[in-house]
Amino acid sequence: MKRIINCRFMRLLLGSLLVLTLSGCWDRVEIDERGFVVGVAIDLSKADRSKEVREAPDKPRGKNLYSVTYQFVVPSALSSRGDQAAGSQDRGFHNLTSQGDEMAQIKREIAVRASRSPYFEHLKVIVVSEEVAKKGFADILDFYIRDPGMRRETKVMISKGEARRVLELVPRTEKVNAMYIDSITKNQKENARMLPETRIGDIHEHLLREESYVVQRIVGQGDGVKVAGAAIMDGKTNTFVGFLGEEETEGLNYLNAKIKGGIVNFKLDGRLSNFENEQTSRTIRADVSDPMRPKFHVRISAEGSLAETFSSRDLTKLKTIDEIEEIIANEIVRLAQDTIRKMQKEFGKDVAGFGDKLRQDHYRVWKQIEPDWEHGRRLFAASEITVEAKVKLRRYGTINKAKMTR
Repeated sequence: MKRIINCRFMRLLLGSLLVLTLSGCWDRVEIDERGFVVGVAIDLSKADRSKEVREAPDKPRGKNLYSVTYQFVVPSALSSRGDQAAGSQDRGFHNLTSQGDEMAQIKREIAVRASRSPYFEHLKVIVVSEEVAKKGFADILDFYIRDPGMRRETKVMISKGEARRVLELVPRTEKVNAMYIDSITKNQKENARMLPETRIGDIHEHLLREESYVVQRIVGQGDGVKVAGAAIMDGKTNTFVGFLGEEETEGLNYLNAKIKGGIVNFKLDGRLSNFENEQTSRTIRADVSDPMRPKFHVRISAEGSLAETFSSRDLTKLKTIDEIEEIIANEIVRLAQDTIRKMQKEFGKDVAGFGDKLRQDHYRVWKQIEPDWEHGRRLFAASEITVEAKVKLRRYGTINKAKMTR
């Protein structure tokens, strides 16, 4: 009996000691104590720092002073109920702006002004002004990439103009500005002039590989925003190089086979018509017989339907359909060639995967010319690139004549 009691006592003692080794939820923060940040805008500050320098001349300082805006969700304004005095037009967000040399410092500055500590797990968008991107895009993203509370799905965009203005717009269809912007980035299937969503996780991979890449462009317009066009980033310096226009972005999407939908305008008998793209693919062939002047041939295939036409042409004739397919193919080639011309002649940056093709299929040649691909002898700019397109109309319909099956 005494032995049984001793065994029970030892088990109880051992269990008590094991409890002491458990960490538990020592860092738990209640959900109603968190400040959910859904949007961040990063600009260069124009503040005068002379007084600060006089007061603390030996204080370590960065090269640039940033102005960063956090957009916090206001949960009470999102409730479908709530008191009537609030009204249906209450904003579901609150913006706070602070300044500093680095992102970690700014987060702590905002924490002493906000009723709830900033929390990034639900961060939807980071908007960076083109001025900041020119100074060092990777530098300001470093903090967000390292933050353990960040999700790699967070969208990143470059604003043409001040980034803060984008987060200050009050949309009519949404109560939270950042949610409104996040929803727009998912509409690429409706417009080929928009890049696929640029996620911070994807940018991190580009930074590790030191390859040039593109980021979605956002522009404030009236009481809303427009997400179209692309910002080109240099993979070596991690800085903003310049913008691709909307048509050039469409051409880039064809070159990268990133088309999810959208319309191609063309003329038939001098009158406008529209081709609705439903499926796209592309292949690249590389010729490295002269490693110092690689040659590439891009073949783009597109399938879709005739969305609209003002022409009175008889669409039941195969000859007419073949002619329309050729006209559309020529327009796709024009879009792609305009983009290639700008990439090579103006920016000298390969954001269409030609270097990747060499790395995959001609690795030894690629390792030889990689240092001079975009810099040094700028071999990408000197490369010969040709494009062809093949279009298939799956549905074209008629108004006065019966549709013919092909």
